[in-house]
Amino acid sequence: MPDDGLDEAFELGRTCALAAECGRDLRRCAQMYGGLFPVAAFGAESYAALTLSTAFSAPWASAERLKVANRAALWVLAVDRLVDHTATTREQVDRLIRECLSVADGAVPRSAATRFLADLRDELGTVKEFGDLRWIWRDQLAETLTGMGRAWVWRDKGAVLTLESFLDNADSRGSCFVDVSHWIYTADDWARTHLEDLRAVSRHARCCGPRWARR
Repeated sequence: MPDDGLDEAFELGRTCALAAECGRDLRRCAQMYGGLFPVAAFGAESYAALTLSTAFSAPWASAERLKVANRAALWVLAVDRLVDHTATTREQVDRLIRECLSVADGAVPRSAATRFLADLRDELGTVKEFGDLRWIWRDQLAETLTGMGRAWVWRDKGAVLTLESFLDNADSRGSCFVDVSHWIYTADDWARTHLEDLRAVSRHARCCGPRWARR
């Protein structure tokens, strides 16, 4: 095999190993939040698909640096399932949104979903810049949850959507929330200083980006 072929095989193998390491972390997370990740909805392929997507997006990174991105994406998937497949009333959706935003503001979590969010919040809190950037993270969380709630109402009412209205609600996908969480946790000083600009770029790309949230 030519040397360039060996190099490519090595890089592909390394990236797959990175995804596997990230996957082990996510499975440990799933075990910690009882009932939030039922096997019927979150089989082994779910974790593999998520971590392979992340690893091949940043094959140069370590599992530690990708940890928050992967966990944020997993949390989005879990909450999306609660909204799409568990909630049967608008009040249930609104209560979930209120509880999540309250925990983002520092409240004590009272459910598996909010415990996971609180742990994500606390992990971000290990980064000293989070104190100044927390408002952006919380704002993007609100945008994501509001988008999920709006999508639930559309489905409940059988609304016929225009392409423009669908794209305007793309925050419900959660990819921008994942991006913001990842940048706060791992980015350099320049990126953190320009986080609002980066968020605008993420919003622009969200309609064709990775599908973190199920629909």
